[in-house]
Amino acid sequence: MLSGLKGYFELQNIAADWDALHQTPDERLITTLAMVCPFDPAEKQVLLESPDIAQQCKLLIGFIETTLRADNDNGPSSVN
Repeated sequence: MLSGLKGYFELQNIAADWDALHQTPDERLITTLAMVCPFDPAEKQVLLESPDIAQQCKLLIGFIETTLRADNDNGPSSVN
């Protein structure tokens, strides 16, 4: 999960202590990311209502990947 997170943090201008993130237990990491990442309220609600950490992790990865894909789609295009 942390591999895509770096690009997401750069896109959102979020600073991170990567050593600390690597050492953080999964449950705490997911909870913290849900709080600090600028997800919309509906996304945060879905995370809160998820039945377990595995589902929360899948959702979180999906939110991050969707944001990164949208940024790539809206990125600069070259004009020849």
